[in-house]
Amino acid sequence: MKIKGVQLDIARQKETIDFIIDFINFIKNCGYNTLFLYIEGRIKTKSFPFMPENESYSPEEIKKVVAYAEKNKIDVIPIISNFGHTEHFLQFPQMKYISELREGIKGRFSYFPMTVCPSLKETYDFFEEYFSEIVKIFPSEYFHVGNDEVWDIGFCSLCRERLKKGETQDDIFTKHLQKTYEIVVKKLKKKMMMWDDMFEFYAESLKKIPKDIIMCTWDYNYFVYKPDTHFSHLERQDLFKKYDKLGFNYIFCTRELLIPNIYSFTKYALNYSPLGGLITNWERSTRFQFECYPVIAFGGRLWNSKNIENFDIDKEFENILKNLISEKVNYLEGLKTYYFINNRGYNFSGKYIRGELEPIEEEYYRTIKLIYSNVKNIEIKNEIVEDVEINLKENILNFELRKLLYENLRAKKTFLIEKKLSELDEIKKEKIKRWNIYRKGIPEKISQHYDKIKENILKFIELKEKADCFLILKLFLPDIYGAPNISIYLIDEKGNSEKIESELNLKPNSSYMPYYSFVFPFNFDRKIEAVKINVCGYGGIGITYIKIIDKNENELIPEGILKTEGYVENPCDLLIENLRWTYVGLKEIKSYFQCNEFKDLTSIITIKMKKNNS
Repeated sequence: MKIKGVQLDIARQKETIDFIIDFINFIKNCGYNTLFLYIEGRIKTKSFPFMPENESYSPEEIKKVVAYAEKNKIDVIPIISNFGHTEHFLQFPQMKYISELREGIKGRFSYFPMTVCPSLKETYDFFEEYFSEIVKIFPSEYFHVGNDEVWDIGFCSLCRERLKKGETQDDIFTKHLQKTYEIVVKKLKKKMMMWDDMFEFYAESLKKIPKDIIMCTWDYNYFVYKPDTHFSHLERQDLFKKYDKLGFNYIFCTRELLIPNIYSFTKYALNYSPLGGLITNWERSTRFQFECYPVIAFGGRLWNSKNIENFDIDKEFENILKNLISEKVNYLEGLKTYYFINNRGYNFSGKYIRGELEPIEEEYYRTIKLIYSNVKNIEIKNEIVEDVEINLKENILNFELRKLLYENLRAKKTFLIEKKLSELDEIKKEKIKRWNIYRKGIPEKISQHYDKIKENILKFIELKEKADCFLILKLFLPDIYGAPNISIYLIDEKGNSEKIESELNLKPNSSYMPYYSFVFPFNFDRKIEAVKINVCGYGGIGITYIKIIDKNENELIPEGILKTEGYVENPCDLLIENLRWTYVGLKEIKSYFQCNEFKDLTSIITIKMKKNNS
């Protein structure tokens, strides 16, 4: 492979220049020859001077990094998206004039601007100027323009007019890439790279764009037999066979925390002729980079091996851990196992909690407890071990909080939860201490993150202690990339409805756990006759069961289906508590993209409830 690269995300989290230079030393020693810097708008220039000093880099600072990398034979490739993921630019009032949502329009998911308008000349004027400033910093022959996750094509009045006149979103995406190509390749004389996920929706575009654009294919699944689509039901496709046929060069892109992902995707890719491989690294604003080092080292060793068919994963990875920590270290087995499991986290809301524990959650908890007991006994501790240890501790604590909140729904005593929250404070203090060592001078984001978790948990405790009833909603969603919004209404015996939750995005923790549930505390002073569930947004969702429990332990369960509107499949399947599901919303996710009006399409099911006398 010509390119053996590692990405450092300095857009979502700024790192110090000293750290980036140390990171270059590390990846060089691991056998890499390329550093991809994911930047968005983090570099402050004449055309984009709005980022605060302590949140941005000057061109001179990055030139220092690039010069050091060149001296060490590391190519540095910038990644700056100029379509979706342009929120770094659009967050500033001075840049709103090129936002697709500049007219106060709601996009596919929100009013938050994440996409620039491809119908404005000013959009391309800005990026031509900004790119021109950036290429003076990076002598690399490559320039990566992002273009992944472009959620809001065709929303502003200009773009809507184009669609009315017969253009498709596919056409708009194609013309945007052609204009970007004119800037990057024709004017700035660079080779253009881009993420390829939007071609899942805009397949015709692949046939029309220049074939010397380099495709960067990301797949972060645990094991990759063939690349999966991301936003259309994880459809498997022999993508590199297609690119060979069409004449594109391509890079396979793995994730920084999972050995099986890197090994399996490499095996698939090397059946073809990729230009290179890239280990991506994303969003570490509340975590540090050292946790990733063993996996990055593994990728370097794998990609420099002469025969991956005979590559002994366990032996090689054990040697890597010894090299990075110490030959004398004991208890390596736990550390080794950490990089072979899918880490899971929990988001805590002040309005609801996750329902009964799924077996896979309990299994994960037992596994990480065993790993933690092993890792904390490692005698020789460096940044890597400390990073893993605190992250394991946090994962265990999150699970215990999630479990306590569910198992103590009716309990008034909260001392166990308060004890766990004090442990959360200790983790916060430890991470702030580490921040002041590794990210000195950069605005700290740890306090806000952990304070919000604590605030939400305390809000929920207050809410559930005042509540008369709990509504339990059991769901099924095998495609974790879907994002349906659910609203819940209660209907009394006179037909009056009251909304208890609005546009919630209720997703599983993992694609390996498609069955899951949520609990909603509420007060309602009338007889509940029915429950109405509205689903809109991006994709539908399966509902397997619903029930309501009041403070006297009386249960309301489904009696029948009163009404359905929109797209509802197998409505009667939610009447029995089993593994079948009623699907509410459109299954065909691609249609949500090809017709923007579908973002407001609402599918509704109204369920008559009865007292459970069994």
